[in-house]
Amino acid sequence: MQRHIILGCILAFISLPLLAQKPLWIDPSWRLANRSDQEYFISFISGFAPEGHNAKEVLDKFEEQAKGAVIQQIQVNIETTSDLMVANVNAETTEAFKSKSVALARADIAGLRTERYHDQKKRELFAIAWVKKAELVFYYRNSVDNLIGKIEIKIKEADNLQGKKDKSLALKAYYETMPSFNQLEEAQLILIALGLKSEADLRFGKGNQLLLQVKDGITALQQSPRADIEELSYFMAYGLFLQLGSLNETMALRHITFESSGLKSEFSDRFHEALSRSLVKAGGYKIAASATHALPLQAEGTYRKEGEALRVSTVVRQNGVVVAAAEVMMPLSWIRDNNINWVPENFVNINKLRNISLTALSDGHQARAGRPLNKPLTVKVMHEGQPLANAPLVFVADQKILARATTNNMGVAETNFSSLEASRQTQLILAKFDVAAFAGIEENTPFNRQLENAWPISPARFLVTVKPLTVLIKSAEMLPYNNRLDVNILEPVAKNLLAEKGYAFTETQAEADLMLTIDAHARNGSNEQGIYFSFVDATIAITDLSNGLETFKKSFSSVKGAGADFQRAAIKAYEATAKEMKTLLPEIVN
Repeated sequence: MQRHIILGCILAFISLPLLAQKPLWIDPSWRLANRSDQEYFISFISGFAPEGHNAKEVLDKFEEQAKGAVIQQIQVNIETTSDLMVANVNAETTEAFKSKSVALARADIAGLRTERYHDQKKRELFAIAWVKKAELVFYYRNSVDNLIGKIEIKIKEADNLQGKKDKSLALKAYYETMPSFNQLEEAQLILIALGLKSEADLRFGKGNQLLLQVKDGITALQQSPRADIEELSYFMAYGLFLQLGSLNETMALRHITFESSGLKSEFSDRFHEALSRSLVKAGGYKIAASATHALPLQAEGTYRKEGEALRVSTVVRQNGVVVAAAEVMMPLSWIRDNNINWVPENFVNINKLRNISLTALSDGHQARAGRPLNKPLTVKVMHEGQPLANAPLVFVADQKILARATTNNMGVAETNFSSLEASRQTQLILAKFDVAAFAGIEENTPFNRQLENAWPISPARFLVTVKPLTVLIKSAEMLPYNNRLDVNILEPVAKNLLAEKGYAFTETQAEADLMLTIDAHARNGSNEQGIYFSFVDATIAITDLSNGLETFKKSFSSVKGAGADFQRAAIKAYEATAKEMKTLLPEIVN
């Protein structure tokens, strides 16, 4: 029995490294062979947990980022497919597609899988998300057919109830189709992202026909001699209540925004306030004072102009899944009579994007790595031949943001920075127009990408000559009794790390920009059964010779080494100190 226990413990101990083995998907060649872009939507994220941060929390964030990136790939495919649809489907279907404003970022993508891994030895974190395109096609093609069948059954039920003069239950049956229409819209958009365009696959025509039936049925049941914002918001709230029933949890009500832009207006503010009151009145719901992303129950909506009315649509999601939806038509005549502005103020700036140009006004820029440029980068921004004031710019190199600036009344912006590395002698800096900041919208949203694609603005270009900073290294690496090491151990490590970052070296202080000093001493420890122990105490400091200020200082205390004698033990202690330096110096010189 005791032997079995011992054997079990040995096997468990041997299996531990296997359990901690890295997953195959960390290897780029494996991902290329087994998760190709042709067959999958895939996102891979890796990095390190910042000091003081919980690794699990960072992994959670990486996993959400990977999922979001996969969904964004699907969204981008939808946007790039929209133009192609014009040539492949009829005008009715094209218009139906263009009017969609589904927030896929909160849609529940079937078959989306994630994995994560924490390399505790290297303290590196990995997350991956993927979904197979063939599985998506199969699932969402069937979903389209099933949802259309489900909607047809509900419409038939509503028609029968109308025939029995039961308007309340008929209205409820019509509204119960709305979540299915939203799910149908999401399924159609995902199929478009996968390259499907035919009516047989998408069934846009059938879906639009059924939606028109439902809207006509609801409108007939909601006919009223007056159509102000209070009454229509109540119709919407009542429609949501018929689908949701009684709720104990709090609902986060986001602002109604214009189309897919995410932009608000005076009308959206007024409707948001009215709908909040109406939801309390119709269903006794608890509404959050401001939209809170953490709440599982979220209501959000959009509005768009259709003829002489605004179509206002609201969707309620429970943990990302559509559970209710409602629409009303707000007459523009009432809005005009009450002097309510329904066009977002940001659209004034958005319309200016058509005729904006950027020009570089300066050249001959030089810099030493990590030091300011010899003169600022200067850009002029024009709109229709006139200087554009308060125009936001972002300065970028290798997709990394270096600085931001805003133009003055003369349309001129200038900036300087000290974040260039000497990885290349000549570097291209792009001054880009910040469309998101100018339009007052969020970055990296579908609407932002639409604007950038519709009215591309050429950046201003600057060539900057970058010279490396020159470092003087002074290293005193001592053995016990004030004897020097025959060959320095710490100095070569520091020099190699600095060389990888593009630094140059000199033996003359007058030619140096920085001075790195290493002051290290070994001391003898104990001798236990023929094994000798030594310890190293070391201090590394960096001084900026342009002003004499010490910019960094770090001490290593009692780094231990063991060997056949004290000298060999001291060398081992120095080698251990060098390993600690390797993890530290990249952070210093970045």
